[in-house]
Amino acid sequence: FQRVARTAVTNGFATWNSDFDANDRSSEMIFWDEDKKSRVFTFDEAKVMLGYEKGVRGVRMLVIKGEDNRRSAVTANDDFSASVMGCRNLAGEALAPYFVCTKEPNIEDGFEIPGTITDTTTGACQQAQWIRGTKKGSFDGFAFATWLKDHLAPCIPDLSPENPAMVICDGCYAHTVDEVLEICATMGILMVILPPHCTHILQGEDLYHFGVFKGAFRVERAEIEAMKQLAAGWFIKLFKNGVATSFGQREFWYAIKEAWKGAWTKKAVDKGLKMQGLVPFNRAPLWTNFPNHERKQPQRLASDADSATQAAERCAERISIPGAPGLQVIARSNNSTFETTFDGSPESFARAPLNMMKLTEVYDKLVENDGVTDGDLSVLKQLILEKQEEITKSVITTIRKRRNTRRHDQYDEATAPAMARLLEAREKREKTKKRTHDAAEDVRDARFKDNTEDVTFLTALYAHLEDTGSLERTLTAIELRKVMRAKRIPLPQAPTAEFLRNKLKEVDERLYEANMECLSMSTRARPKRSCPTSSVGDETIRCAVTYHSSGIRVQLTTD
Repeated sequence: FQRVARTAVTNGFATWNSDFDANDRSSEMIFWDEDKKSRVFTFDEAKVMLGYEKGVRGVRMLVIKGEDNRRSAVTANDDFSASVMGCRNLAGEALAPYFVCTKEPNIEDGFEIPGTITDTTTGACQQAQWIRGTKKGSFDGFAFATWLKDHLAPCIPDLSPENPAMVICDGCYAHTVDEVLEICATMGILMVILPPHCTHILQGEDLYHFGVFKGAFRVERAEIEAMKQLAAGWFIKLFKNGVATSFGQREFWYAIKEAWKGAWTKKAVDKGLKMQGLVPFNRAPLWTNFPNHERKQPQRLASDADSATQAAERCAERISIPGAPGLQVIARSNNSTFETTFDGSPESFARAPLNMMKLTEVYDKLVENDGVTDGDLSVLKQLILEKQEEITKSVITTIRKRRNTRRHDQYDEATAPAMARLLEAREKREKTKKRTHDAAEDVRDARFKDNTEDVTFLTALYAHLEDTGSLERTLTAIELRKVMRAKRIPLPQAPTAEFLRNKLKEVDERLYEANMECLSMSTRARPKRSCPTSSVGDETIRCAVTYHSSGIRVQLTTD
C-alpha cells in the first residue's frame, strides 16, 4: 500500500491524507485525483480451456423424459486453451478481453466482446482481440508487450512520458523483463509491482472478477452441452446414425462472451476495487483477507461444482415437454419463427430441429398444392434440401475463417528494437525447447534412431547363439541397448543395466536365459578375495611417539 501511495503521489495521481490514522483500518492513506483515475490501471491474466478443467466434470449423459434413448457425452479438445488479460481502471471502466491462444483461433469478424472503455483510435467501445502465442497459450514478454502497445495504449489519451499512466500488477517474469520495462518507459507507463506471494489477496481480478467469470462460464458451458446433446439426439434419431458433436470453439467463445458480460460491468469493477482497497484507498482488505499474517489456503466454492449440474438439469427440464413445444421453450420461438443463425448458444441448437421440421412442413404443403408445377416443385425441393443440409452441418461442424487482429502503430518506431529482441528471445526459447525435447526423445525412444548397425549386431549375436548354444560373456548395458534399438523397443532416458536385463525377458526370453546363464557362471567363477595376513605377530609390535617442536612423530617397531 505504501509503495502504490508513494508512486501515485509522486507522479500527481493522488494527494496525501493529512488526517490518515495508521491504527484505523478504514482510514484513507491518499485521495485519488478524480481527473486522473482513468489513467490508473490494474490487470491480471487467467487461463481458460476448451477441455474440462481439473476437478470439473461436464454434462455426461442426458435423456428426454419418456424416452429411453441415451446420448453419448459431448467431448472437447484438450489441446486448445488461451490466457485472457482482464484490465480495469480506477474510474470503473474495463478493457475488452485480450486472448493469447495456443493455436490459431477460429473467430468470425462479426463476433465481438466489448469492453466498457472507449478506444481513442475509433471513438467507440473497445473490442476484444485474439492472437496466437506460445504452445502453452500464456503471456510471455512479447505477447505482453504487444498487449501494452496495441490494446492498453489506445485507451489512454495523450499517453507520453510527460503525461504518464500508472499500472499496478504482479511480478510475473513477462511483466518485468528488461525490454518490457524499456517499452513502458518509452510510452510513458509507470509500473508498480505488487509484493510476491500475496497477489491472491491484493489483486482485485483474483479476488472478484475472475471468480465471477469462471463460475458463469461453467454454467453457460453446461447449458450449451446439455442442449447440444439433446439436439444431436434428434438428428441421430432422424438419420439413424451419428454421435453427439464435440464442444468446439464456436460454443467455447460464445460461453466466454456471455460470462464476461457480468464479470466486468461498472458495478463489478467498483466492487473489485473496493475489495482490493484501491477505491477508497485503505488497508481494510489486508486485515479482512489476511488477518493474522498467515497465508490461507484458497477454498473452492462448493456451488461452482454443483452449478454445472443444476444448469444441465434446468435445460433437461425445459425440454421435458414432448415434441416441438419443449424445443420452443428453449429456443424462445413460436410456430412463425424461422431463424437459422448459429452462434453457439443453447437457443441456436434448439432451433435446429425446429427449422428442419418447419422446412419439411413447408415442402409437404407445396406438394399438396395443385397450383405448383412439377418444375417449380423440383426447384423448391432442391432449395429446401440444401437448407436442411446447411442446418445439419452447422450442428455437426464448426468452420470459421481467420480473424485479423487490430494493431496500434503509434509506438511502432520507438518500440521496434525492444519488440525485435523480445521476438528473438521467444524464438530462441522455442528452438531450445525443441532441441532439448528432440534430444530426449532420441535417447528415450529407440524408434527415432537408425538401427542398421544394431540389427547387424543382433543378427551376429543370434548366429553365435545358434552355433554354440550359449553366449561368450554377459551382455553389457551398451550391448543390451543395441538389442532394444534393433527391435525398436521404447526406452526411458538413461536406463540401467538391471532394467535392460528385465526388459530383455519381455522382448526375447531365449536371449535373456542365455545372458543370465553367463551372468551366473561369471559370478561362480569369480575367485574370492583373500585377506592378506601379516608375518609379524601383534604382540611384537611397539609404538614409539616422539614430540618435536614442528609436530609429533609416530613410529611402529618390532623385534
